[in-house]
Amino acid sequence: FGTLGQGWAGREVTLIFSSSLTVFNGTGAVTNMRLAGGSNFNAAAGSALTLRHNGVQWYQVGQSA
Repeated sequence: FGTLGQGWAGREVTLIFSSSLTVFNGTGAVTNMRLAGGSNFNAAAGSALTLRHNGVQWYQVGQSA
């Protein structure tokens, strides 16, 4: 997937995945996720991705494999 709604400056979320899924890197819109290195995140079962909204879009601030 590539968008995440309900973002505002300072909001932080952690996504925990129960199966494999690709999270797409995007820019510009308030629902887009800007991922580390501009690369997609290939989630596996049990992995996690932490994102923080800066008022413009989501930015990756952490992950676990």
